[in-house]
Amino acid sequence: MKRPKRIILVIVLSTLMLSWTSFQKAIFDLPALKNKNIDQVTKALGKPSEELKPTKLEVENHITGLKFFTKGKYVLTVEYYADSKKVESYFLGEKDIVANYKPLIAIGNLVNSLDYYIEPVRAHKDHAKFTGINITPK
Repeated sequence: MKRPKRIILVIVLSTLMLSWTSFQKAIFDLPALKNKNIDQVTKALGKPSEELKPTKLEVENHITGLKFFTKGKYVLTVEYYADSKKVESYFLGEKDIVANYKPLIAIGNLVNSLDYYIEPVRAHKDHAKFTGINITPK
């Protein structure tokens, strides 16, 4: 009789976690950035907190640049091609590693989005935790 109670408890806890995630406020509206180039993304998000621009040689070799946008404890990294200004991907994380990456999906307003591939990124030293999520446009 203990097993069915455990199963019910797991179901209830999973449901509560999903409910909490869906009520988490979006900090970055990634669906609104779909099909925008790096200049348009920068205009929408404001001045980046940091930027790694590729050199002229790196641009010629199609190496990407990075822009970091910080809001509170969350950091959105935008990877882009400097020559075409096309956004390649995003990475959304907190300043520290986290035990659960699912709230980051809500922070990026991606709970119901089908426009992106979302891949959790595990922490290097502690594989039970996460550094954030990679977000790639489909």
